Amino acid sequence: MVFKILKNILNHPFNIDRKIKSVFCFLRWQFISRIWDNYLIYNLTENTRILVKKGLTGVTGNIYTGLYEFEDMLFSLHLMQEEDIFYDIGANVGVYSILISGEKKSYSYAFEPTPDIFSILNLNIKLNNLENNVKLFNCALGNENTKINFKLNKLGVTNHISEKVKEGPDNLIEVDLKRIDDLGIRSPNLIKIDVEGFEYEVLKGANSIFHSNSLHGVIIELNGSGKKYGITDMEVHQFLLQFGFFPVSYNPFKREINILASFGSKNTIYIKNQKLVEERLLNSFKIKINNKSI
Repeated sequence: MVFKILKNILNHPFNIDRKIKSVFCFLRWQFISRIWDNYLIYNLTENTRILVKKGLTGVTGNIYTGLYEFEDMLFSLHLMQEEDIFYDIGANVGVYSILISGEKKSYSYAFEPTPDIFSILNLNIKLNNLENNVKLFNCALGNENTKINFKLNKLGVTNHISEKVKEGPDNLIEVDLKRIDDLGIRSPNLIKIDVEGFEYEVLKGANSIFHSNSLHGVIIELNGSGKKYGITDMEVHQFLLQFGFFPVSYNPFKREINILASFGSKNTIYIKNQKLVEERLLNSFKIKINNKSI
């Protein structure tokens, strides 16, 4: 397990010329997290910070890599502009919302159903003084307005909707489920969806915003986890295609988009109106991460 983590750290795009330093960061965190059981503050970028502690795997990867989901996070930061709208669906403790609202002064709507994780999300927004830029929703999203069972795990990053899934009753809680179309909030310019296989239901409940010209991009997790709900990644892919979106990869160093034949095995970036997106990416100011400007 440790060797796999180290391999991922060394192969991370941000660590190409800082491999020794990245390994040192990993070893230092392993030591600190074993002797200190409380929160520490970590600088994500020049203007953003986040609370970290042992077990918050959705955050600690950033310590070793600058920004863990490097391509997706830099795409978001380069795409978004001041007063744009970002939907952070499956926000966890708020890394994306903090980055985008903290660096680009965009407005974020962050959705996180898990009470314990939501409380950390709230603390992180206050830590960055982003109460006026980030609106928090303690609910899950789907294609109906109801209550629904939600499965927890100790790390938080794979919490998921438990309906239609054959699981034991342990660690189940009831949460609110909402349709985006019924929330009466402003349409987004960018959406990030990471809801452990429930992505298709979220999309169906947000049908109206996909008819909006303001939506430029979608970052969505496609890794086969929708199978537990009877949904394939191809169905999600086809949903996005019908609205004119298509999958791309992004090189943050060159600010270049490359069109893909299909979706990837983790997060996939979808865009439409390629010319507009490319102009935004090229004209965005640089983000400073660990003394590097990208």
